[in-house]
Amino acid sequence: MTLQPAFTLAVQDAQHSFRRLLKAMSEPGVIVSLQQLQHGWQPLNVASTSLLLTLADHETPVWLASALHNDLVGQNLRFHTGAPLVDQPQQAVFAVANDGISAEQLNVLSAGTVTAPETGVTLIVQLASLSGGRMLRLTGAGIAEERMIARSCRTASSTN
Repeated sequence: MTLQPAFTLAVQDAQHSFRRLLKAMSEPGVIVSLQQLQHGWQPLNVASTSLLLTLADHETPVWLASALHNDLVGQNLRFHTGAPLVDQPQQAVFAVANDGISAEQLNVLSAGTVTAPETGVTLIVQLASLSGGRMLRLTGAGIAEERMIARSCRTASSTN
C-alpha cells in the first residue's frame, strides 16, 4: 500500500477546510480555496482530496467516477477517512466525478425528499478551472439575486 499525505495538522487543517467548504456550500457560486494540501491523490485534485478528507468517514459511502478511481485513491481514502467505496452512484453519500459524468449517472443519484433532503447525494464535480470557460448563471437558495461563474470542462487532475 502506498500512503499519500493527508493534512499535516489533522485537526486544524480539517477545521479550516470545513469552514471554507461550509461557506462554499451555503453560498453557491462563491469560490473558496482549499490550500491545506500540496498535492491531491492523483487523479483527484487538491480540492477533491481536501473535501473527502474533511467530510468523509466510515458512515459516508463514496462513489468515484471510473476516471477518478484507482487503487491509490481507494487505499488512501479508506486509510485516512474509513469511508467505504461503493460501485454504484445511487449507494453513495458523496459522489465524485469529473466533467464527463453521464446523464445516466446523474439520474440515479438520490436527490433526497422534501421531508428528508439530507438523504440526497452530495455531488462533487472536479473541474479544471472556474475561470475562462462557459459562463453559468446561478440562482436559487443561498443566492440573493444571481451569481455568474465560468467553468472550464477540461479535466486537469493537478489543478485546485
